[in-house]
Amino acid sequence: QSVLEKAKEQSVAPSLAESELPGNLERLLYRYPEVVARAGEHLAPHLITTYLTELASAFNAYYASNQIVSVEAHSRYRVALTGAVGQILANGLELLAIATPAKM
Repeated sequence: QSVLEKAKEQSVAPSLAESELPGNLERLLYRYPEVVARAGEHLAPHLITTYLTELASAFNAYYASNQIVSVEAHSRYRVALTGAVGQILANGLELLAIATPAKM
């Protein structure tokens, strides 16, 4: 969340208009509804846990190799992607009845 706060301070608004080529992170985000539906159908919450772990790992790798808030053309897209990952992580943890801290 601090990345999103930094983007706001620097007036970098999230935008999907400047998208990069879809990568592993985008594909994982796309799978979220399917994973939740499958977990519900099969009464298998571990599917959500596994998915959230994969998503967090993929975002960690993305964050390590990309500067999220910068003057680069793709910065607005990266801020939007960061927000989407944060929202899905929060939603998934809520489905598992796990409280999330506002800040780490």
